[in-house]
Amino acid sequence: MDGKNYDDITFNFLIGGDGQIYEGRNWYKIGAHTHGYNSKSQGIAFIGDYNYANKPTEKQMELLKYLLEYGARHKQLSESYKIYASEQLDPVSPTGKWLIEALRTLPQFTKCMYQVKLIQEFHADPNSRNFSDIAYQFLVGGDGNAYEGRGWTKQGAHTKGFNVDSICIAFIGTFIVAPPPAAQLSAAQQLIELGLQENYLASNYSLYGHRQLAPFESPGKALFDIIKTWPHWSNKL
Repeated sequence: MDGKNYDDITFNFLIGGDGQIYEGRNWYKIGAHTHGYNSKSQGIAFIGDYNYANKPTEKQMELLKYLLEYGARHKQLSESYKIYASEQLDPVSPTGKWLIEALRTLPQFTKCMYQVKLIQEFHADPNSRNFSDIAYQFLVGGDGNAYEGRGWTKQGAHTKGFNVDSICIAFIGTFIVAPPPAAQLSAAQQLIELGLQENYLASNYSLYGHRQLAPFESPGKALFDIIKTWPHWSNKL
């Protein structure tokens, strides 16, 4: 309250290593924990630093599960709620490596967003690709969400010789044998439709799989076989 000039602690709840849940703003009061997401989320903080040696205890994870189950049971959370690490939504709000690893074991955790962050870090790392940003314009996940990379207006760095006049939509996953879930395919199709509506794609655009333009096996055969059935797919370069 003194340092940030807030009227209360920023979180809705806090979980301590002593095996206690501490009530902050509770279920009913909007938090001030993650810019842009406070009005539609509950901020649950783990007390401690989980970047290095420290890991959340089993008791802390049990308390988190209890709190989430309580919230869903009493209609404070939607039945289809998702769990996000704060740094997935706001890079200035670090979560800690070991806490994220623990959260990844929960079925509601949005692993796709975490994977996008890892891909972005890999592409930007001077010791790997050293790109200015993630290579793709968009990525689509098995959670049915589309994630913006470079967006419609910024040139990608995904396919040598084709970056200038193309939009790349990357599927998170390999899909060599098993196809993507329907929600992931739908997210890609909706992106293409949006690109047409907003005039980011030409009405006579051509659709290619990455493997047609570069010596790679992506997209995996199961996904590529589906893409070949979509409108505008072309085998002419």
